[in-house]
Amino acid sequence: MVIDDCTIFDSQNLDRYPPSLDTLVNGVRVRARGVSVISGSGLANGSKQATEINEDKEIIKVYLREVPVDPMTGEKEWNLRSSYQTADSDSWDSVNVFDIRSTSKDEALNGEKYSDW
Repeated sequence: MVIDDCTIFDSQNLDRYPPSLDTLVNGVRVRARGVSVISGSGLANGSKQATEINEDKEIIKVYLREVPVDPMTGEKEWNLRSSYQTADSDSWDSVNVFDIRSTSKDEALNGEKYSDW
């Protein structure tokens, strides 16, 4: 299958990362890669024509059932970063979703912030 939804993965999103977490939940249109090699059988009664065999049916592929809950906060809110941002960026630039981190301000037992994991 190949992603067919040009409104999501277009020339503005060359890296092909999802534009949002909701996109992974709502799903994207996909279609079979290539065309069918089966040919039609002409005008025989009850047979399919080649144009019918190569028709693409719309299939929605979902990657997440729902936005996951952050185990540190218990909320479905995350700090997002795109593939164009550094690891210490404070706000998301809304280009794509490359990385997600906890919104928790707490620290682990080793002194690291949960949001740095």
